[in-house]
Amino acid sequence: MKDYHINIFSSDVDKGSIADIPDLDACSAFGKTPSEALKQAEISKRACAVSGRAASCLIHQ
Repeated sequence: MKDYHINIFSSDVDKGSIADIPDLDACSAFGKTPSEALKQAEISKRACAVSGRAASCLIHQ
């Protein structure tokens, strides 16, 4: 699977970290720590890629 850039930022509102993959529409994840958010984003990336193929969702290249 292609490596995508992942943005990780803290969220005071959610009291944790959010990882966002801008090249995959609506693909992000939450974790209590940045490393947990990254781990969840890797899982989300695989799910977004699979569902994107099935639903013809936009995946930026």
